Amino acid sequence: MSEFRWKKASEMSPGQLIDGILVLAKEKEWTDDKECDLKWRQMLGSLSQEVLAFWFNRVRDTTKENEGRVTWRSYSQCYICKKDYSTSYHILCYTCEPARKRLTWRHNAVLKKIHQAILKSKEKESAVTVDGAFPWGEAGDWKISIDKRMPKEIVDSKLRPDISIYSLKARVVNILELTCPFEDNRADRKAGKTEKYQELVEAIRKNRYTTHFKTIEVGVTGFISRSTMKVFDQFGLEFEEKEDLRRELSKTVVKCSHCIWENRKKWNWQPPKI
Repeated sequence: MSEFRWKKASEMSPGQLIDGILVLAKEKEWTDDKECDLKWRQMLGSLSQEVLAFWFNRVRDTTKENEGRVTWRSYSQCYICKKDYSTSYHILCYTCEPARKRLTWRHNAVLKKIHQAILKSKEKESAVTVDGAFPWGEAGDWKISIDKRMPKEIVDSKLRPDISIYSLKARVVNILELTCPFEDNRADRKAGKTEKYQELVEAIRKNRYTTHFKTIEVGVTGFISRSTMKVFDQFGLEFEEKEDLRRELSKTVVKCSHCIWENRKKWNWQPPKI
């Protein structure tokens, strides 16, 4: 059991908080030494003491001893839905409908960063072809849409994938779905997204389009799944560019989660523009 589980964030230096975050995350197998390189530590070091303390407490709060209960804040009720014994999971992954827009705001902030990376890949026209997934230079008519229905030439559906990348000439469709789950719940959310879009993918394939469906999981405290990093491999980014994207996504989601946490008592809180 790590010594960091019993330390108070208020009594720790930024360096100690960073060490604590990484040690506890490794214990839970959310990350490993290979992923926690010097630049990632430098990214953490660019965050404020307040955000680091939040991140440290959030990771520690998910240990088995605490069972996800909020033991490091003196309250026991969700101020939005009045649910008793609210947990950090409830606050950062709201199950109460009135707070859904907060999760949408965080989701869209992360989605924007991914979209920017894909546009950069398209400009370079260097994305690798993985099962025909992103051959930018071959057809010349590749389109990228965000949160929109697929063109009716491809399929008639009301579903709006987070990211659709398609070519009518090449008859190739790529669907990317983002989820920002509780870290221990990444596998379930991945399965849920896959099931939700299964019929759409099959319908597109019946219309004789080569179709690829991938999920992207960015945890609410910034730890990104290994399967997501494999998806990023297809963007045609250089190694350092891919690692920069990973660090940028981590920083973005944890800042948003911290903002959601700090405003958890405000019923009418309006998230800032992304």
